Amino acid sequence: KTTQTGEVWRSLQIEKDILVHLLRFLEQKQVHINLYVGDDLYVAEMNEVAEHYARFSQVPVQAVGTLSEFSVEAATKVVAIGDPTFLREQLQPAAVANFGTKLTINTSRPHFLEFGHPQATKAQALAHLGEHFQIGRDQMMAIGDGENDRDMLEFVAVGVAMGNADPAIKAIADYVTACNYEDGVALALEKYILQAADTTVRG
Repeated sequence: KTTQTGEVWRSLQIEKDILVHLLRFLEQKQVHINLYVGDDLYVAEMNEVAEHYARFSQVPVQAVGTLSEFSVEAATKVVAIGDPTFLREQLQPAAVANFGTKLTINTSRPHFLEFGHPQATKAQALAHLGEHFQIGRDQMMAIGDGENDRDMLEFVAVGVAMGNADPAIKAIADYVTACNYEDGVALALEKYILQAADTTVRG
């Protein structure tokens, strides 16, 4: 979706039959479930986790009861929120075993396990934008900090990891910048964009 007009260039959603199976699977686990449909967010009930997330994300939340019984044709993504160790060591392996070929499954934060359409990855989004604007991947730079940024950082010419990124993400990055609370993004842009532009002008 463009920020200026709100036009949607590409939409990839979790289809209803897979969605229902996923929600039933997650409802058997000790996790809170966020269901995203477009720009709308649904939860089973308003609890401490839902209220905290609403304040954190500034996204309105609607409680609709059992999510697997909620009438919706497709979903943008589903997020399981829970204990990081449980998500990493138990839920993610079990989810991959059940849905690995049908969904993308990765963490965005230690306590967030995200599920989406198998083609709804950041690398594929950049590829789509690159084709639209005729920009090659050799001209792209990306900045990330979580597991869901891995394919994006590997796709672009310059992959930058934040200073507070997951160690595995730092390991595959071309450059590690400062933490997000130390202007890491600005420093990376200055290093790779502004200095390069200045060199071009001087040259």
